[in-house]
Amino acid sequence: MVPREVYTLGAVQFNTQPLARLQGELLAKKAAKEEALDKYFNDLKGKITSAGMRSIDVKPFNEKLKNWISQGIANKSEIAKGGVAYQNHLEGYNSLVSDVELSKQEQKKDDEIAKLRFEDKIDEDLDFPIIQKRSKSIYDPEFYKNYQTRQPYSIGDFSANIPTWDVSKRKQFVDFALSGIKPAGKSEETETYDPKAMATTKVFDKFFTPQQMVDASKKAVAILSDESGFKTYKNILKEGEQKIPSDQFIQYATAYSKAFPNDIMNTPLKVAQAEIISSMAGLKETESKTIPNMAARISAAKTNKTEDEGFIDYWAQIKSRPEKSIGEKGTELGRIKGVLVESLTAIPKQRIIDIANKIKGRTFSDEELIIQTLPNGVTRIAEVVRDKFGVPRGVEEVTKIQSEDINIEPQIDVKAKRGAVRKSRQTYIGLDEDGNPIFED
Repeated sequence: MVPREVYTLGAVQFNTQPLARLQGELLAKKAAKEEALDKYFNDLKGKITSAGMRSIDVKPFNEKLKNWISQGIANKSEIAKGGVAYQNHLEGYNSLVSDVELSKQEQKKDDEIAKLRFEDKIDEDLDFPIIQKRSKSIYDPEFYKNYQTRQPYSIGDFSANIPTWDVSKRKQFVDFALSGIKPAGKSEETETYDPKAMATTKVFDKFFTPQQMVDASKKAVAILSDESGFKTYKNILKEGEQKIPSDQFIQYATAYSKAFPNDIMNTPLKVAQAEIISSMAGLKETESKTIPNMAARISAAKTNKTEDEGFIDYWAQIKSRPEKSIGEKGTELGRIKGVLVESLTAIPKQRIIDIANKIKGRTFSDEELIIQTLPNGVTRIAEVVRDKFGVPRGVEEVTKIQSEDINIEPQIDVKAKRGAVRKSRQTYIGLDEDGNPIFED
């Protein structure tokens, strides 16, 4: 039964001590929770220290740390509940820890860079721009090689670790510069005759005008976008700073003065120009000429065979040539094969070039073209596409061809053709004193 006093007003006095005790306990728990939160934030702060960081990074780091603490204290109640507030707070903490570790690692790189400087391995042209960026704080986007991925510059980006061009690469560079430039003439021409092979060989120097040298050397600007190329010619330039300049430096400086008599070779770009000019001064070319189909005519005469010597199947010559790859074995370019036009004899070579020139409306060299037989049996002329340094990158079709395109042009007149047939029925008896074959009926 409920006591009657419960329903009276003012007749009973309640005992308030239990309520006061409860309030005290709640306040104590709240205070303890606040104290625990404060200790948590202080402990986190204590785990983050700028010791070992680069001095340039310390000030912005401390500002970031201060903001993180202020936000944590202001939102500690929400953070204590967990959820998004807690996750954001934890991400801020992890970001600070990452900043400390990054700055420490970059300080180690700075120590390595200082060692390179002590060893005189820092290049003021190639390395100074990187050093300028590395002098920024890790909080500055300029500090990074790639800010989007937060990728800093590494020791490998410094010139001490950049390889120079080897002989092959330098030749490709020179060939690229000389592509499309025809010699103005020939000099120092010598001629030899081989009676056995019935071939005449001419060797001569190509002659270029000073203006052609200037035009070709303009392509040297390509090294400004190639660190390895720039370093190669920078090293040659340093050879001129020695007490006794190297022979290579003297050779290039002399060549440079021929094309630029009022200037001096004092930059890596000018050294690259000088190598192009120097190579033009010593270019030689060989031309070989065999008496048309003479060997076959002699062979036919010896065996009393009759041959129509008036027609030469240049198409068959092309198809019999071995195919070669335009790249290294095992690479994608290595699988691209064809007959190199430069490997053909003079007449079919020139006819291939003439066809390509007519189709494309420009002048090709024999090094730029190959003959390919496609899987369906079709034969085509293709251009070897190269990059700015002359390195093959693939092929592009110029036009499809067939035997008539190469053989249709009359190669000798009717009188000469009949004479050749008549001589094929004669007996070969030897050579005269000038090396010409002698036949008798």
